[in-house]
Amino acid sequence: MDIPKLSMAMSQLNVSTAVSTALTKKILDNGQKNAQQIIESIDQIQDTNLGTNFDVSA
Repeated sequence: MDIPKLSMAMSQLNVSTAVSTALTKKILDNGQKNAQQIIESIDQIQDTNLGTNFDVSA
């Protein structure tokens, strides 16, 4: 068994796992921020008179 090759492979795997985890966390954080901004913009847009009048024409 070649110990240096095994050590390098394990190190590369650890780095790859760390990068993948960090990237996933960043994506989830960005998604959460975007969702919060959408919710805040919807709350600001709400019209209290919406749906109170119904106009019909034929």
